[in-house]
Amino acid sequence: MLSQTGHLNPTFKLAHGLKARGHRVCYLSMPDWIDLGHSFADHIRAHGFEVIILAPHAQAEYRAGIRKPFNNYLPAIGDDISRFVEEFHPSLFIVDALLPMVALKAYELGIPAAMLSVVLPRRRGPLRPPLLTTIIPGETPFFRMKIAAAWYRNAWGKLVNGTLCRLHGKRDVDQLTRQIAKRVNYDGTCIRYDTVFSPELGLPELIVCAPDFDFPHRATPSHYHYIGSSVELARDRQSPDTSFPWEQIAADKPLIFCTLGSESSNFKHGQRFFQTVIDAFAAKPEWQLVMAISRQMEASVFHGLAPNTLLVNWAPHLEILKRASLMINHGGLGTVKECILSGVPMLVFPTTSDQPGNAARVVYHKLGMMGDIGKVTAEQIRSMVQAMLEDSSYRERTEAMGRKFKEMDAGNKGVEFVEDLLASRASTPSRSPAQCRTPSKNI
Repeated sequence: MLSQTGHLNPTFKLAHGLKARGHRVCYLSMPDWIDLGHSFADHIRAHGFEVIILAPHAQAEYRAGIRKPFNNYLPAIGDDISRFVEEFHPSLFIVDALLPMVALKAYELGIPAAMLSVVLPRRRGPLRPPLLTTIIPGETPFFRMKIAAAWYRNAWGKLVNGTLCRLHGKRDVDQLTRQIAKRVNYDGTCIRYDTVFSPELGLPELIVCAPDFDFPHRATPSHYHYIGSSVELARDRQSPDTSFPWEQIAADKPLIFCTLGSESSNFKHGQRFFQTVIDAFAAKPEWQLVMAISRQMEASVFHGLAPNTLLVNWAPHLEILKRASLMINHGGLGTVKECILSGVPMLVFPTTSDQPGNAARVVYHKLGMMGDIGKVTAEQIRSMVQAMLEDSSYRERTEAMGRKFKEMDAGNKGVEFVEDLLASRASTPSRSPAQCRTPSKNI
């Protein structure tokens, strides 16, 4: 898995479920490319799992200020995976969908693999806009043309990016996938490149969400398998050395929780946005604001904090959401799922990656509103918050969506699918064309 909170956290519920059924679960973690002041390997171990860091020297070089293209570390990563297979003899690789090269390495070594996607489906479809956009589809020809144009822009952008990579002696993920697939004799007809973020290898893909949150589709590719939210509602996200100041929260005021996730310091408009929210709430003493700015941002850069604003670097999301009337967030899928499961409507300000697509789905299902993080004013934030607090239908629809999520989560579909996959692969040569097909049980 990629060493990012948004990629690791959605795996733990599945991993705990497999471990409870007697399976041994070991994480192969990419280096900690982003220095967030803590170790992702320790984060994995804290959840009770073994972890092996691939190409650990890459992490040391990065933190020493040495910047090299990811391509440079692929041979070392491949060698580490080979040593892992030789020592541990794994029965199955579950691979981050953004790391197709790792799944191809597993194929080369004769180990079956499935992909795990922490984002919604990435492949082009007539009614499925790219996740990079805020397009909300409709049934008319106009919307089909709009979606087709968005996919054309995506393809053109990938072409330009690939060309720039080659000019600088690098390879993008599509080029890497093509090259490695050819080297290991992987069936190229299985691979789809009309996607965002990374190609699809045609392997079974576990999507950590309920299909109800996605836009409606006439047909879903057979290798997609929605396994539920993969959110551990009972988990304690509070670090042992951190105490949250609950006594500073007014119980008689509607609580609005605002955060842009653990990497908010990397967002272009993050600091300006937080200050705008602070200014918006300064004029509304009847509201209570809890704002988590991340551990990488200093509280001292903000000014004009009113008594109704609690500014912290970190907050226990699920515990706060139990008390919240509304959440202001960036549209990360993990955060959106937590809101849905908690029945808390959202005011979403997407920034990058799949966040625009998630925000569009929040609006489509009327679970909240969406704003422009780079242009929004304090007055606009006040107006949107006021409108959502006064309209109970937002909470009612979010609670209804939450019930659908919980119903799916109760089925333990992820564990069942992995065990079916293990059983179906036990009698199938792992380097056969069956690699590109899913087991017969459709979940």
